[in-house]
Amino acid sequence: MNVGRFSVAPVPVLVVGIAAISFSSIFIKWSDAPAPVLGMYRLLFTVLLMAPFVWRPVLREMRRIKAGDGFLLLWAGLFLGLHF
Repeated sequence: MNVGRFSVAPVPVLVVGIAAISFSSIFIKWSDAPAPVLGMYRLLFTVLLMAPFVWRPVLREMRRIKAGDGFLLLWAGLFLGLHF
């Protein structure tokens, strides 16, 4: 399936997404950690599971970013992080 410039196989992505959503509530129920820690781990594991499916197209696009634009992106990310 071609979505814009990215070529993504939908079935593996859907399987990983459904599995992650299905198991997340069980793991949260078992945990005694504070809510921010739970949120961080949920995002971390989602990124680790989804990265193999999207890494190459994203890496190709990141190589096209010019140095000046990359600097502005870093500043924008910094200020977004400070905002939150």
